[in-house]
Amino acid sequence: MRIAACATVLAPAEISLLHNAVLRILSEVGVCIEHAGILKKLAASGAQTDGAAMRVRFPADYVE
Repeated sequence: MRIAACATVLAPAEISLLHNAVLRILSEVGVCIEHAGILKKLAASGAQTDGAAMRVRFPADYVE
């Protein structure tokens, strides 16, 4: 048995707003990463890391 549904939940403009908000959160607030090795790898790849706070921030161009 196959059940398929197709629905548009968000309009393209809403998707764009959400995308931009996520990029802003990732660049300004960042993400808590509680693993020193992963923080080092992210820093080496261009992410902005704060080892003391165990936080990484991703600039928009890093994400996209």
